[in-house]
Amino acid sequence: MKKNILYYLCFLVIGGLTISSCTKDEDTNSYQSIEDVRGAVINLAVDGTGFYNLGDASATTGFSLDDFGEDVSSVTVMKSVNGATAVEETKITSFPSSLSFDLNQALAGTGIAVDDVAVGDNVTYTFRDVTTGSGVYPSGRSLVVPITCPGQLDGEFDITAFAGGIFASPDPYVGKVRFEDAGGGNYNISTIEPTTQTWLDDPSFGAYYAGYGTADSGGLPNGGGVGNVQVNETCGVVSFIGASQWGEIYQFNTLTTNGAVMSISWENDYGEAGTAEITRTDGTDWASNLGL
Repeated sequence: MKKNILYYLCFLVIGGLTISSCTKDEDTNSYQSIEDVRGAVINLAVDGTGFYNLGDASATTGFSLDDFGEDVSSVTVMKSVNGATAVEETKITSFPSSLSFDLNQALAGTGIAVDDVAVGDNVTYTFRDVTTGSGVYPSGRSLVVPITCPGQLDGEFDITAFAGGIFASPDPYVGKVRFEDAGGGNYNISTIEPTTQTWLDDPSFGAYYAGYGTADSGGLPNGGGVGNVQVNETCGVVSFIGASQWGEIYQFNTLTTNGAVMSISWENDYGEAGTAEITRTDGTDWASNLGL
């Protein structure tokens, strides 16, 4: 019987210690409720294209800011070009808020002009001094806006082409041409072979069909995967790059646009040449800034 009494006394003592310990922890908790928030962060959302258009410096892009956490009374927006020393763009004092700039405005105050930047450069926005009722907090958020030129050639179009130079022929090629975006402003050019109606890699824009009547990829400038002739378009300037499977270099002589029709002429250093009219069928016109 005495053993049982001692057992219950020990149980009560241990239980009391446990309850006392829990009560002490609750009394010393520095957070009174889950709504006792300190600090804030800035949320970003990109508006518009997400890039600055070097070919159209008046085109705008922007971003929206909102606060999360404590109410933010202000945040300072900084900007830098290609990682150079940052300068202040503006101070935001109300949320949500939206900002929008064209390329000239984005470069203002940096000491860098539009003529000083190129495709591949960027403007980076950072956000500092997030000010709330409880203090000023840093922000690790940043937004990199690239400076580029959107491609203007991608797609499939109707084409009528004539062969000139050493393989001149009065019979045209009438079919389809495809500009396939290969990145970096470069395009692979292919046409539909007249007999098999298959797409073949053809930077002659159909002139080889008109001049030589070739019906296989081996008879075309990039045949057998050896040639690497492509068309490059950077901010409206169009040119050939690479060489054919026989080492020939291509160049455009003329390129003009009139609404939905693009007219081109080209030649290579072997003496082959061609002309073509490339017609859009999507209800839009070619960009007016396309040229050589």
